[in-house]
Amino acid sequence: EKVAALRAVSDTNCPGAFDLFADAIVTLPDLCRPEADSVPRFAVRILVGRASHEDRARQTLERIAWNRSIPSNLRSLAAVGLASVADDAGAWRIVSHLEIEQDERLSASAAQALALNPAAASASAAVAQWIPPSPIGGEVGEQQE
Repeated sequence: EKVAALRAVSDTNCPGAFDLFADAIVTLPDLCRPEADSVPRFAVRILVGRASHEDRARQTLERIAWNRSIPSNLRSLAAVGLASVADDAGAWRIVSHLEIEQDERLSASAAQALALNPAAASASAAVAQWIPPSPIGGEVGEQQE
């Protein structure tokens, strides 16, 4: 029911949509069922889908990604989505957050997404420190011969 309501809000471009998405992420439990996303996870996915073309979606993801009161898995999804669409300035904002981030999984995931984002190329060297070595050798984005 709540996912359907959020979908309707998203589909109609309701003026308060981003606040509703953020509220769902912050206040509702992340309880997934095998057949469906949790409400917070669905809200993050909607924001990620809109982030490439809507500033408000990126701003909301940024607030979610760095809010330590939100569960780590939701923060990681938000950070990866944000990193995948970040421009150069956005990439450097993410780097500044990663420098103080304590969640290693979030840091590694966001750094990998930034490393794969061509629009964030100038930050690629800076994020290398958070990317764990590949078990088969090489770095993320590096082609094997």
